Amino acid sequence: MTSSLRARPDASEYASFYHGYVSAVPQGDIVTLLRDGGKELIAALRAVPEERGAFRYGEGKWSIREVIGHMLDAERIFTYRALRIARGDATPLPGFEQNDYVKTAGSDARSMASLVDELAAVREST
Repeated sequence: MTSSLRARPDASEYASFYHGYVSAVPQGDIVTLLRDGGKELIAALRAVPEERGAFRYGEGKWSIREVIGHMLDAERIFTYRALRIARGDATPLPGFEQNDYVKTAGSDARSMASLVDELAAVREST
């Protein structure tokens, strides 16, 4: 495992599927990057008008509210995975079917403000 929070993980430490995501993260202290990136994300989402929350760019695509709901689920899941890794849990980490999660989350029934508030709280706890 990488010994520093400032070093990018080696490609052998994550599934190849995640390479694009990992390589897009700037170098630096991960806690600072998460905190600053979270602030930027929350500010951008707060600027989206409530009436745009149901917008979908195409048939069968997720709404803006559903994208935020997916971000909530993914943040929680990846934080849980990080906790297990940090505690030395060698049990294989299960995947999750994002489309099933989005279908059952009920994000479209919520306000943009409530979703963004929850995302801010989840990011802060991360």
